[in-house]
Amino acid sequence: MSRALHIDGEVEIPSDFDFADLRAVAEQLVEPSALLAGREIAAIRLTTLLELAGAHAGAQSIVCESEDGAYVTTLPIEAARDCVILYRVGESPLPRGLGGPFRLVTGGRVGAGDVKALGTLYVSERRFVDVDDTERVCVRVTTRAA
Repeated sequence: MSRALHIDGEVEIPSDFDFADLRAVAEQLVEPSALLAGREIAAIRLTTLLELAGAHAGAQSIVCESEDGAYVTTLPIEAARDCVILYRVGESPLPRGLGGPFRLVTGGRVGAGDVKALGTLYVSERRFVDVDDTERVCVRVTTRAA
């Protein structure tokens, strides 16, 4: 079973993106990696995935959680433009040793770090980060059927 990145919350289309889905996205960020002996790495802009899932215009925050739930951070929605999802090395999925299969790269934003083994992005209309982005507060909203 292939792993997938799940996007949910305040979106028109809750979505799962696996390796093949990301590979099919038209806008790819591709470059050789000096750290990987010139092998090609590929990423997708976080804003592109949010657009594909139909993030609501009133979205304020993105809760970013590793697939095992061990790490969670939040981003203000405006920070998404500086973030990418790294997913490929050469023609293969990003290995776990490099934070795969999906790694959120935040570009050094203060108050949030990269999320290795990213599993879920939850888009919220609530702002979960304080005014100066130094404190992270995450609230998981879960709806269960009766």
